[in-house]
Amino acid sequence: MTASAAALPQQISDRDGVPVAVPYSKGLLYLIVAIGMGLRLATLSTPHVFYPDEIFQYLEAAHRLVFGPGVVPWEYREHIRSWLFPLMLAGPMWLGGSVAPASGAYLLLPKLCLLAFSTVAIWAAHSLGRRFSPLHGLFALLIAATWYEPVYFSTVALTEPVATTAFLAGAALFYRARDNRGAHFLVAAGSLFTAACLIRFQYAPAAAVFVLIETARKPPQIVYLLAGAAPILLLSAVIDLAMGAAPFGWLVENIRQNILLGRSSLYGVSTWLYPMALIGVWKLWLMPMLLLCWIGARRYPGLMLAALANFAVHSLIGHKEYRFILLTTTLISILAAIGTVDAVQWLVRRSATDRARQFTWIAAGGWLLASASIAAAPPVRPWWSQQQAQLAAFAALRDATEACGISIYGFDWTETAGYTYLHRPVPLYVYNLNQRNAVMRDTPAFNRIIQPATLAPAPGFAPERCFLGEGGPPICVYRRPGGCLGVIRQTEINRRIIQLGR
Repeated sequence: MTASAAALPQQISDRDGVPVAVPYSKGLLYLIVAIGMGLRLATLSTPHVFYPDEIFQYLEAAHRLVFGPGVVPWEYREHIRSWLFPLMLAGPMWLGGSVAPASGAYLLLPKLCLLAFSTVAIWAAHSLGRRFSPLHGLFALLIAATWYEPVYFSTVALTEPVATTAFLAGAALFYRARDNRGAHFLVAAGSLFTAACLIRFQYAPAAAVFVLIETARKPPQIVYLLAGAAPILLLSAVIDLAMGAAPFGWLVENIRQNILLGRSSLYGVSTWLYPMALIGVWKLWLMPMLLLCWIGARRYPGLMLAALANFAVHSLIGHKEYRFILLTTTLISILAAIGTVDAVQWLVRRSATDRARQFTWIAAGGWLLASASIAAAPPVRPWWSQQQAQLAAFAALRDATEACGISIYGFDWTETAGYTYLHRPVPLYVYNLNQRNAVMRDTPAFNRIIQPATLAPAPGFAPERCFLGEGGPPICVYRRPGGCLGVIRQTEINRRIIQLGR
């Protein structure tokens, strides 16, 4: 086929030889990937935080490693966190700070690395679909590139999206090994599955279910998977030792603290959060998604069972957050994309006229409409600018060289941006709404206050700058002239969260 012919519309058939006429070319694939990249880059235009863990569990830990100051939550005091993911963020954070120290590059570069890694999921989805036909690959690519969840989480520094991408890539390589009989693909798949489980150990049952189902007929494949797992496990153990901890001691302590002692339950317990969240987020699209997923699951029962296992494991744990089942929702969307093509081909077989092209474009348009409508409606809409005002207020103080102490008043410390955005070694003080008298008493120790605009500032402080946020009052920075006297240790942020057991 000549280069010019490759760019022309082609007749696509699945493995059963059912023709579906669509304008297919490499140019179309590249266009979809480019659109997906553009959507991901757009998420960086507005600073946001999906959940405080993004700051205080991962970015803040990386910031402490590279630059020194940082907030240390109880998870790190009790050593229940692996340093693997923070170290992944620390490398680009150090590079950004070294190349452009007077800018926000130290924070932008880790985000760009997360974005780049997220594109692996786009390739993996295309690879999973392409095993059946070019059109299956095209739809899987389209959903992985443009569906609201992979777009939103592409630049979020949480373990769930990174582990989900690693899992998908491992699955794609596993099936490639099956098709091409390439043992090296199995080894690589084993490495990726292990990395996914170390980054988010709660995904281990899903990975185990997938491996056991898919290797049931060829148990020797497990040997190659274990060969790939070994160096990743060794790397994790070396990291633990380098950080002064016993290898995998964080995993044992995490299970002890959160499962046996019920520490995570202190942050809320819910029974039906996940089903209710799916109904609340996907709304009228939920039933079509599940139906198409069921159709696609016949192609990949191992992936469907992994998604169900992940859902079941997290449902058994009292403390629930929507992001915990990101692996499940991602697998559902990809299987539904594959099931969409099967549904289109079923309609083509039974259509009295040749409407293959119309059915295909309608299906693609339906997916884009579903993604856009979910992204633009509550509860997802606030995600795109969540805590924007707080992040902007902290970032604005990076260059305030005369700021010698900063008070946080009127909102919880978990809603702040920490030293990750402040990026200056000055004391942070935390006061709740009932501590106004303490704020006025301690004003000699700080010359900046960050608080909601609805609260009256302490005497001597004047508004310096205010920032608008989503669904809340503006967050303002107040300033008083002069320097700072002493340090108020009992309200310093690290001392304060120890008092609160946080």
